[in-house]
Amino acid sequence: MLIEWLLAGWKIKLGLAVWLGLAAGGVWKRNAIARRGRLHGASSVGVFCLFTAVLAVVLTRRVMEYRRVVKESGIEYTITAGASERIRAAPGIELESRDWPCWRGLAFDNHSRSDSAPIHWGPEQNVIWRAAVPGRGHSSPILCGQYVFLTTADDKTQTQTLLAYDRDDGSLLWERVIHQGRFAPQHAKNTYASATPACDGKHIFTMFEIDGTVVASAVDFAGHVVWQQPVGKYSSAHGYCTSPLLYRSVVITAMEGEISRRLVAYDRSSGTVQWQTEFNYVATNHGAPVILDAVEPALLVLPGVGAVRAFEPDSGKLKWSIGWSVNAASNSAAVRQHRVFASGTIPQNTLVCIEIDSRGAH
Repeated sequence: MLIEWLLAGWKIKLGLAVWLGLAAGGVWKRNAIARRGRLHGASSVGVFCLFTAVLAVVLTRRVMEYRRVVKESGIEYTITAGASERIRAAPGIELESRDWPCWRGLAFDNHSRSDSAPIHWGPEQNVIWRAAVPGRGHSSPILCGQYVFLTTADDKTQTQTLLAYDRDDGSLLWERVIHQGRFAPQHAKNTYASATPACDGKHIFTMFEIDGTVVASAVDFAGHVVWQQPVGKYSSAHGYCTSPLLYRSVVITAMEGEISRRLVAYDRSSGTVQWQTEFNYVATNHGAPVILDAVEPALLVLPGVGAVRAFEPDSGKLKWSIGWSVNAASNSAAVRQHRVFASGTIPQNTLVCIEIDSRGAH
C-alpha cells in the first residue's frame, strides 16, 4: 500500500517535501550546521525547501509503475498501473467528428464524419509522421482527442500492452502493460492483440485473452488500470479477436469459444456487470457486435452460429434470430438505415440482407 500512496497526486508529495524541508532546515539551524561563511538561519531553511520541492516535482513527472496480482473468480492475472503526472492531469475529453474511437467508427459504418481526411496517400504523400510499434498485433488504432491508442503483444516477454501516441507528432506518451505471462497456444497467423480498443473520452477499453481467460479492462488517460473483469474461460484454435462495443453507459463484449459463450455488458466507470446473456450452442465465433440505431428501439446485432441475432442493448434480451447456414462468422455485420448485411464463409460463402420494418425482421 505504500507504493500506491506514493503514486498519489503530486500536490500531496510536494506538500510533504516542503514540510520535510522546513523540518530539515530547522534541524540544520538548531545544530549550528550552517557555519560562518556559509548559508545559515532562514537562508538554510529556504535552500532546503527549494531543493526538496524541485526534487519532488521532478520525481512526480517520471513514469512510476507498480504491479499487483489480482485474483478474481479463481482467475489470477497481473495488472500494471501508474503513469507520468503530465498525462495523469489530462481531463476526460469530448468525442468529435474527427475522432475514431472504436472498431468501425462512431456510427459503426466504417465512415468518417470528418472533412479533413486525405483521399490520396502513399509512402511520401500526405504522411505527417511515422512511429515504431513494438511487438505484434492485428488490432486497429483508434483516435480520441489528442491521443492515438493501439494495443500490441510481445510473444517473447508474453506481455499485452496499450500504447498511447501523440496525435500531432507520433511521439509515444506512455505504454501500459495490461497483462503479462501465460499465452495460450493459438493459430500462428493470429496475434495476442487482435481486438481493437474503444474509447469513450474518459477511459480506453481493451479485450485480451490471457492464460485461457478473456479479460476486459478499463484504462484512464494517464495509463492507470481503473478496473478489470474476467469475461470467462476461453479456448479456440484461432485465438481471441472480438472488439468491445460502447453503448450509452456500458461497454459490451462478446466471447464465443469452445468452453463458454456469452454477451456481457459492464458499467464503463466501475466495471460492474449490468447484464449477461449466455449462448446455448457449442461452437466458436469471432464477430464483434454493432449497434443499429436507425430503428426504435436500437438493436445490438451479432452474426453467429446458425443465425444472425439481434438483442436489446439495454438488457441483453434476444429480440429476433434469422437463421442461415453459416457455422461461424469472423466479421461484424454492416448496418445501414433499416438493413443489416452479414456474411460468413463456413461451410460456404454466404451473404444475407435483413430488413427491419413494422412487420419485424425478414
